Amino acid sequence: MIYSGNPLVMTPGMVFFVHIMIPDASTGLVAGVGQTFAIADGAPEVFSDLPVELYCR
Repeated sequence: MIYSGNPLVMTPGMVFFVHIMIPDASTGLVAGVGQTFAIADGAPEVFSDLPVELYCR
């Protein structure tokens, strides 16, 4: 688990799936969104094609 104060050092070649859970207390339903990426020497390599922005109506 990645959290503030964790001594883990991310190094090139490591792959992570980062996600958040969005609960609806009134219905008990939960939605999860996330993204898979690999640490590289430069910018991370993102494997997910879905946008990470949330759209509300």
